[in-house]
Amino acid sequence: MSIQAYQSLIDQLCLHAGIEHPASMYEEAEFAINDAKFMLCHAGKRAPHMAMVYCAFGPLLTTQRELALQRLLETNVVLFGTPGSPFFSYHPESNEVLLNASLFLAEASGLRVLEMLTAFSVVAREWRTTYFLEENATARRPVTSSNGAVGARRNFARQFPTAVATQPQSN
Repeated sequence: MSIQAYQSLIDQLCLHAGIEHPASMYEEAEFAINDAKFMLCHAGKRAPHMAMVYCAFGPLLTTQRELALQRLLETNVVLFGTPGSPFFSYHPESNEVLLNASLFLAEASGLRVLEMLTAFSVVAREWRTTYFLEENATARRPVTSSNGAVGARRNFARQFPTAVATQPQSN
């Protein structure tokens, strides 16, 4: 049942995104939104009721690397809190920052997932522009002495649709 729910989600996502041949994406769905690369896959036996989402944000800075990593960890604190909350990670082989999320298949729909991915792509663009560094304030919420960089990242967290990250209700 769970693999069918995942395949149905891929079918819906492809329908809303205008992607042809959704069956070719059942094993790994790879595509781009606003220059952000995404990969979706079924979580398999370890969590058959879930799908995994990976968004490649781009390379980690070579200069100010430590500060950029600190900003990602600070952002993780703001994002953390509910099942399926997105979080940042680093892939050392590709030197890429990733935004990861898990989806409860029973709650996910193609349109809501597409909305979430689009929001992720906006944040990915911000990362490629500012790397979440304090001196590079976001256009959405200026960094000031009163709200600091954490205030800007809280604003990012508010942009993520959360409907797909809710745990299924038990009967």
